[in-house]
Amino acid sequence: MRPTPKYRTLTVSELKSLKTEFVQFLAAHSITAYDWQKIKSTSREQIDGLIILFSDQILEKVLKDVKLVEKRSDKRVEMFKIHAERITMYALELQNTDAGSWTNRQPINFEKILSGETPAQIIRAEKRVNSSPEREAFELLQDGGAISNDEKWYETLQNLYQSRQSS
Repeated sequence: MRPTPKYRTLTVSELKSLKTEFVQFLAAHSITAYDWQKIKSTSREQIDGLIILFSDQILEKVLKDVKLVEKRSDKRVEMFKIHAERITMYALELQNTDAGSWTNRQPINFEKILSGETPAQIIRAEKRVNSSPEREAFELLQDGGAISNDEKWYETLQNLYQSRQSS
């Protein structure tokens, strides 16, 4: 019986770019080049199972390192910080439809947001991690998020939220 992927199966393009890692994966499972050729000609189910296991291993490794996820739409940017037991989100939503776009179609003047000239709402939310931080990161990415390393941007939103709460 074919295993169910924990996350998703890598695409053909992704698998091609990970050829060296896949060969190492096969070797770690005591599958020689000869064995692999034999499997490819006789057992589609076994091929699929190995690709699913490899996909899970690669995605798990990538997702373990995801600490920040950013989601953007025209009028809203969200930054999610993934901790072991919780996720904290800060969102900045433009109230003025002429203010620009977070998707870079029309640049936003952040100084005008800070000064209050461009009305924007800053939101904070927090939730418990339900299954695992890796699963939560995967779901955010599947929902249109992108991996971010921009801790400074997250801190900017956090500081903006805190400054507006204290005023």
